[in-house]
Amino acid sequence: MHSEYIQLARDFIDFVNKQVGAYTDACAGFGRNRSLISRQVHIDSRPTRTRIGSDGIPVVMSTSVEDPTKPDVIIHRIVLVKDYLTANAEGGSNEQQHARSALIFLFAYWDEEIRPKMASVLGIPSREIVSDIFGDIRLLRNAILHNRGILTAADYKRLKSTGEIFEPDCAVSLPNETMHRIFYLIKKDMARRILKDAGASQSAPFDIDEINVVAIQNVRP
Repeated sequence: MHSEYIQLARDFIDFVNKQVGAYTDACAGFGRNRSLISRQVHIDSRPTRTRIGSDGIPVVMSTSVEDPTKPDVIIHRIVLVKDYLTANAEGGSNEQQHARSALIFLFAYWDEEIRPKMASVLGIPSREIVSDIFGDIRLLRNAILHNRGILTAADYKRLKSTGEIFEPDCAVSLPNETMHRIFYLIKKDMARRILKDAGASQSAPFDIDEINVVAIQNVRP
């Protein structure tokens, strides 16, 4: 049981780390988009800093998955530059959309893949594998998918690990700091789970509740 459980934990930690990397890279990409387009339209912007061309017409831009210089190119979308810059701003709609997707993906993998397997190894029902942070993420996921992103006051009261981060009857806001806090809490939960469920808590030379994160070392033959 011990080795199989540890492998499940290793796989999940690796999965979480990949989501952290993808999320961080995406945020960097949004920042680059904003910086690049800002420089391109600077010469056409008036001193008021509004995105208006020299002819008085709002500046627009197009995006495409193909080379826009090629004939018969399919334009993905045409948007006002100011809207594009707002979407790619730190904490903007692009970052929020990616953060929400990452949160939903993390919960789905935990609830449908890792949690049942851990329960099977321990010989208990899946419902007995409980997690405060994933309980919170479930509530946030439900708000995102089923309540237009609004966390109700009733669900807010049920939060156990993230109550200080969110507000009742408000939109689920996921800025960079909040996402990394959630990543941290997931890894901390897994660290405690490994020691407790894998039977190593009795021999640990520290209080299990003081654990922040865990690293699983490969055993060399």
